[in-house]
Amino acid sequence: ADIVTRERKVGNKCNEFIDSLTALAAHESNKSLRRALADVAEAFRSIEVDRIRSLQHMERIVVKRLDDFRGTIKKHKDVLNRRNSSADRLKTANRAVEKLTSKPQRDDVKIVQAKQQLLSSQVELERDEETLAKGTVQMEISRINLVQVTNVFICNDFRYLPAQDSLARYANS
Repeated sequence: ADIVTRERKVGNKCNEFIDSLTALAAHESNKSLRRALADVAEAFRSIEVDRIRSLQHMERIVVKRLDDFRGTIKKHKDVLNRRNSSADRLKTANRAVEKLTSKPQRDDVKIVQAKQQLLSSQVELERDEETLAKGTVQMEISRINLVQVTNVFICNDFRYLPAQDSLARYANS
């Protein structure tokens, strides 16, 4: 009877967790995070209650991975905004060079300065594009980490978790 009661409590707690993940997914504007939340909620739906060793520990780790993922997305958005600003500066610099070179009375000093600004803007944009590409990869890694930790709990196989999650005591219990 105690085991049935415990399983029912854990099952209810797990359902609450699934509901909260589903609600988060419904209100999330970022497509990648929304997909990850839906994946995690779906994975938790398939858990057999008696295989959950420590629901609170599971929630803590999943929430931490979720926070990591959100942080990665925020950084990615910041880089995207910076890249868009760089692209705007490049367009402005390009227009300035075109305007100066099309004048009949050309001021070579101003043209050289404008071309230097154009080159500087191009370098800045390329650097931002590279950072953006790295951020896209990091965002996907964060999403995979979030789903991976879910699968670890579902399978009750803690061997595949990174060392920083330190689940040795749960794996041995």
